[in-house]
Amino acid sequence: MSSKDALQPLRWAIPAALLVGVLAAMVPSARGEWGAAPDLPTCRSELTAAVLDGRIYALAGLGTFGARRTVEVFDPSRNAWRAAAPLPAALHHTAAAAVGGRLYVAGGYKGFGFSDAQKTVWAYDPDRDQWERRADMPWARAAHAMVRVGGMLYVVGGVGSANRELWRYDPVADRWASSLAPLPTEREHLAAAALKGRLYVVGGRWSGRGNLGTLEAYDPADNRWHSLPAMPTPRGGLTAGALGGRLHVTGGEAFSPGRTFAQHDAFDPGTASWSTLAPLPTARHGLASVMLNGRWYVIGGGEAAGMRTLLTLTCAVEVFRP
Repeated sequence: MSSKDALQPLRWAIPAALLVGVLAAMVPSARGEWGAAPDLPTCRSELTAAVLDGRIYALAGLGTFGARRTVEVFDPSRNAWRAAAPLPAALHHTAAAAVGGRLYVAGGYKGFGFSDAQKTVWAYDPDRDQWERRADMPWARAAHAMVRVGGMLYVVGGVGSANRELWRYDPVADRWASSLAPLPTEREHLAAAALKGRLYVVGGRWSGRGNLGTLEAYDPADNRWHSLPAMPTPRGGLTAGALGGRLHVTGGEAFSPGRTFAQHDAFDPGTASWSTLAPLPTARHGLASVMLNGRWYVIGGGEAAGMRTLLTLTCAVEVFRP
C-alpha cells in the first residue's frame, strides 16, 4: 500500500471528528449547564431568598461582622441588583417564602449568636417598600425551611422547641395551624421545596446522627408523610428547588472532615430515582436558591465549612439551565 493510500482514511476521519465536536457543542448536555448572574452586592452566608413579582429577594444572613438586616433585589429584566427596605431585625438562619403578593420572613437567630432563636414573622409589601409584623409562629425556630404549597406556607424542621412539628400559615387569616402530621425525621440545616402539590424535605443534620440524606414528602391532601429513596450524598447546609418536574439539590457541608460540596443531584418523583447533574461551580454551604423563568439561581454562602464561612463568604450567583 502506498503512503497516499494509507492516508485515505484520515482524510475522512478528521472532518468527521470535527463535525461530531460541532454537533456536540450545539446539543445541550443531559447534565445541564451553569452560568453566572451579577454578584450579590453584599456577600453573606446563612441567608434566605424568595421570588416575588418576578424578582429575586436575597434576605438577611451572616456577614463578616455578624447578622444582617440587608435586603437586595435582583431584576432579571435589568440584570441588576438594588437595595430594598431592610428587615426590622438583623437575622441569620431564617426562612422566606412569598404568597398573595407579599414576602414573608419567619424565625431565625437574632444577632450574631446561635442561641436566640426567634418566632417572629415579618411581611414585606413591595408597593410600599415596607415591613409589618404578622402573627408569630407557635414556637421559635432557626435553621429551618419555609415553603409555599398552594396558598399556604409550611414551616418544617430546624432548631427550637417542638422541632418535629409541621406548621401551616394562612396569610389571609394571619393564623398558624400546628395539628399536622409531624416530620418523621427531625433535622436542622435542611432543604425543602414544593413539587407537584407536595412538600419535599431533604438532607440536613441532627446531633448524634450527623449529616442526613433522608428524603421525605408531605401531602397536604391526606396529611401524610411518605418516605422516599435517600439522597446519594448526605449533607447539611444545602439548598433545594423544583425545576422541570424534578427536585434539585446542591451545596452543603460536612464537619468531619470539614468540607463543602458542589454535588448536584436531582430526584425524579415519576421514577423515584436520583441522578447526578453538572456540579455547582463554587462549592459552598449556607447558600440560598430560587427558581425563576426556568432557571435555578444559587446565591451566596460560604466556601469553607463551619465558622470558617465568615472568612470565605462569597457573593457568587450561579445559574443552572437544564
